[in-house]
This record gives sequence, C-alpha cells and structure tokens, in this order.
Amino acid sequence: MNYVVKICWIIMACSVSLVWSQPEYKTTSWGATDVIWVQDDVFPRFNMTIYFADGGLGDDAAKSGTTDMMLDLLSSGTSKKSQSVIAEELDQLALTLSSQSGYESSVISISGLMREFNKSIDLVCHILSDASFPTQEVQNALTREKSQLMNLSSSPEAVAQRAVGIYTYAGTPYENPLNGRLVSLSSIKPVS
Repeated sequence: MNYVVKICWIIMACSVSLVWSQPEYKTTSWGATDVIWVQDDVFPRFNMTIYFADGGLGDDAAKSGTTDMMLDLLSSGTSKKSQSVIAEELDQLALTLSSQSGYESSVISISGLMREFNKSIDLVCHILSDASFPTQEVQNALTREKSQLMNLSSSPEAVAQRAVGIYTYAGTPYENPLNGRLVSLSSIKPVS
C-alpha cells in the first residue's frame, strides 16, 4: 500500500509540473497579420486560428447563408483532390479542420501534431486556395440545410431562438439568419 501511495504522489507531482509549466510566447508580424506563437513542449500539438473580418453580413440578403455553407463545404474537394482523399489525408495527419461563421467575422481553426506541421499547413493552404465546391456537394448541402429548416418546427426552442433573432433585428442586416432562410437557400445555385 505504501508503494502505491508513493507512485501516486510521483504521478501527481509530474501532473502538477506539467499543468503549471509556462508556455513561451512570441509576437511577430507577418505582413499585415499579427502572429502570436505560443510554444508549449508538454503536448506536441499545434492549434491555429485564421480570422476573417467578414461573415454573414457580407452575404447578399437574397442569398443569406452563402458564407456559412461555403465554410461548411471547404473540405468537399479541390481541383486536384476529392473529398475522400482530403478526408483520408486529414486522418493520416491527425489534423482537425473546423470553421465557424458569424455575422461580422469568420474563423477557420486547425489543430494537429507538431511533427506533421509542414504537411498540415501545406494541405490546409491547398484546401483554402483551391476549393472547388463540387456541384453535387453543394446540392447535397442545400438539401440538408433546407430539410433542417423545414424540420425546425419540431423543436419549439429552435423556432423561438430563430424568431427572436429575426424580429429583434428586423430592418437591419442582422435579421437574416447565418444559415439562411428557405427562400434564400433556394436562390443559391452551384456554379457549374
């Protein structure tokens, strides 16, 4: 029993030292972009957030939901890689790519292993610079989004949240939901 207690104390001491280690911060500029590099050698992962100062307010009112859908479809394929190839490469690199749109900004977040940093950044740059938004994937996304909106009535809470936003901000650009309306989604057509 005494042996187990000593091992537990050692593990706890190691855990505490890991938790309380201070990461190293470096601030620099990359062109017009401010970069804050946080290095923490305890866990060999990187997290990166790309911030865009544009969001749903940039959508044409008749096509609200375009930015949200575009971000959702980022990894749906490029001119050189299909969606399945991109998904396989993301898995092989243990890379997480997620995105979120707001009214005034959009964010793309990337998280992966440091040992795969260069390959990960190459893949993300390829996805961002060569996204092709295949027609079938856009059609599928439009169908899913329209179905979700038509099924909204099954959730009174979701209906209330949506209605509060629409009526509170009536007459302003904020009245258009980020994920669009049935009418606006119907006006979004994939480019062939």
